Amino acid sequence: MIKEVKQNARNKIKKNFRYLIIPSTILMIFDAIAYIFINVIITKIYWHHFDILLQLIFLLCFMLLEFVCIPLSRVLLFKTIFNLDNTSKENTIFPIKQMLSSNTIVKTVLVNFLPILLRILVQTCATKIFYFNHNYKWVAIIASWVGIFVFYKFNAVNYYIAIESEHPIKCSFRLMKNIFGKYLLLGLSFIGYVMLAASIGVLLQYVFFGNFAKNLYVPQLRVFDSFGYGVGFYLTPYIYVSDYYFFNNLKDNLK
Repeated sequence: MIKEVKQNARNKIKKNFRYLIIPSTILMIFDAIAYIFINVIITKIYWHHFDILLQLIFLLCFMLLEFVCIPLSRVLLFKTIFNLDNTSKENTIFPIKQMLSSNTIVKTVLVNFLPILLRILVQTCATKIFYFNHNYKWVAIIASWVGIFVFYKFNAVNYYIAIESEHPIKCSFRLMKNIFGKYLLLGLSFIGYVMLAASIGVLLQYVFFGNFAKNLYVPQLRVFDSFGYGVGFYLTPYIYVSDYYFFNNLKDNLK
């Protein structure tokens, strides 16, 4: 099943890369901007230099990115794939207007709220532990275990929003039931690309900073994690198209 899914994904990307690269790049840009915000907010490197109004603006921008822009961009990418899979190339319309409807925005924000909140908690604690304060260890461990369950069960919600399901959370829970092993194998099948991106990151860290130390704090460089150091421009659409076909196959088998 996984080989078939990935073969279909490669064929779709080969024929439609120019359509897929736009929503993929939007997603990566939003993710990179959110990384910058969360590092300013968490580490307090520059935070105390800002007045209250500017701090409030930073927080509001960060919340807008995490709870609205990034989830909507994921739905946009799935919607683009759905349109390409169900219409002729000539009739494919970049679905940005569909994403800006109030119904889609509200549904996307509501169904993604809990997993995003948990992810921010885990990311916050992990950053504090990694760089500054080990007192957050148990909070991070508990949040991580809860987060794994929640992320897994909510994993298909954006897919279901994109295909206009009325109950994306319910459908996602049903779809993801008892397929953890298969989905894990699908994720692991991209490990080569991930290792390539990580290797490029380590090499760039050495070139610019002369240090391979894993705890060297270089947010200026690590912001490019969001783009996979260039690999992400292919890997992001590859992952999402593979997820789309994986979910499609599972959904068809549930009927």
